[in-house]
Amino acid sequence: MSTRQHILSEEEMNELMTFTSIVCRLFNAAVDQAKRSPSPSGLYAASLVVTPDGKLALNAEGLPIVFTPPFGVAGIRADGTVELWHPDQHVRPGELADLASVDKATVYRAVASGELPEPSRPNQRTTLFKLVDAQKWMAGKKR
Repeated sequence: MSTRQHILSEEEMNELMTFTSIVCRLFNAAVDQAKRSPSPSGLYAASLVVTPDGKLALNAEGLPIVFTPPFGVAGIRADGTVELWHPDQHVRPGELADLASVDKATVYRAVASGELPEPSRPNQRTTLFKLVDAQKWMAGKKR
């Protein structure tokens, strides 16, 4: 069986280098985000900036601009849907229980034991936990 070789053209080599640069920059953005604010899901969002004509926006050094958006990845649902959360967001007890894969009673036991801060109650029928508090609690549960 013979091996077929393909020598990359200059254009193909440039495309490969651009792709490699993009992957490295996305990876580094996620690693930096993980150091600053560990995600309970272990997943991190990183995005590219694209111009209206579909080209990558480049910084002064000619590298693709990558940023970490002001939201985190809460997890990936069984159907493959990515669940995103903003840090200022609140979650209801049932949503928190689903995210943490526990019963709602476990969430309330965590409040009673002081592991999870008291939720806010904007009205008689609504109970809300700060997402930041929920994420800290979930991260502590995994240890």
